[in-house]
Amino acid sequence: MQNWHNGIPTSVKKAIDKITASIKPPLMDDKFKEHMHLAGANFKASLHHNMRDHLVDKYSQTCKDLAATDQTDWPEARVIVRKQINKSNQRLTMEKTVLVNSGHSPRHASYDAGTAA
Repeated sequence: MQNWHNGIPTSVKKAIDKITASIKPPLMDDKFKEHMHLAGANFKASLHHNMRDHLVDKYSQTCKDLAATDQTDWPEARVIVRKQINKSNQRLTMEKTVLVNSGHSPRHASYDAGTAA
């Protein structure tokens, strides 16, 4: 969620700007360019708002789901998660997955390992 905190990610901004800049009708003038710029800005704002709402909803639902789980399953679940992360993401080091296994969140694990996520 970090990359959506202060707006949309730079790569998404650039993609939207590229699309709006590529629209070139016959007899284009400054008024049309401004309309396209505003349309792009409105889309970015709408996209940011919708994504933030989505992430907040999913985070809230996940927290509710986790609160309803049997807490005695956590040690076993951590081991399973660590194995799945190691299989699916080769960029993670064993140090990071050990931190996850010990109960730290993955976000903190990346900072604890000295790299920015």
